[in-house]
Amino acid sequence: MPTTSSSGTGTGASSLNAQGVLSLAPMDITGVDPLDPTGLIKRNVLLADLEVKISMWGPGPVPLASRHILDLILMQGATVIYTQSKTVTAPPPPFPIEHVLYIPTLVMQSLAGLVQLYYVVTDSFGGPSELDPKRTLTIDQSNPELLDPADHLESVVPPSPAVDETYLLNNDPVALHLLPYTGRSDGDDIHLYLSNSANPPVAGPDYIYKLVLSSDPLIVYLPADKFRVLISGAAFIFYRIFDRAGYFSVRSAGLPFQL
Repeated sequence: MPTTSSSGTGTGASSLNAQGVLSLAPMDITGVDPLDPTGLIKRNVLLADLEVKISMWGPGPVPLASRHILDLILMQGATVIYTQSKTVTAPPPPFPIEHVLYIPTLVMQSLAGLVQLYYVVTDSFGGPSELDPKRTLTIDQSNPELLDPADHLESVVPPSPAVDETYLLNNDPVALHLLPYTGRSDGDDIHLYLSNSANPPVAGPDYIYKLVLSSDPLIVYLPADKFRVLISGAAFIFYRIFDRAGYFSVRSAGLPFQL
């Protein structure tokens, strides 16, 4: 029967042989988009142990031969952060379709920046086969933050004197200046909220505008129809910033305007 063992934090550089005779498949990391080259680990994924699925390699150990050893290795730079091992023997029982290993939540939450995850299978003759290339993962646990709690949007074309139908027809979508903020990264979402209240209750956004690149101009665009659902009189636009990992800022102050 397979047996497992694990070890915690360690130091030192990996010196495993990058060559091997076994056929190794890419890992399936639960909650991480396999098509994302940055391997961004989202906020909700960090709330539990990171699940890593490794398909059974070939050829596996055969009867009367020694076992194979599977080592899952997490590194940051040249330092081994965490390893977990599993021993696989010849059937019976049949080989599993995949081996499921876990990296503890506390280990993942202690890290920031880029890490590399890979695995090595040591065969019955002591020869290692290493997954190459390693999988890059990005751990970003910082919230985007407003530079000042009083920050608010500003109209690119200020309404004079009010946001009326003529203004909306001539400025659809309505362009709004977004002030600089910390923690900016590619793919930030700007959640926009419109209300007749200067202090509205927490609710879902009325519109989400995506800043595709961190170098994009700090201007967001709001469809004119979003204004038409408000009641005539005093109104406000608020925003919050959400990054790709799911971390978010406090709500901004409101940009006041008249309808």
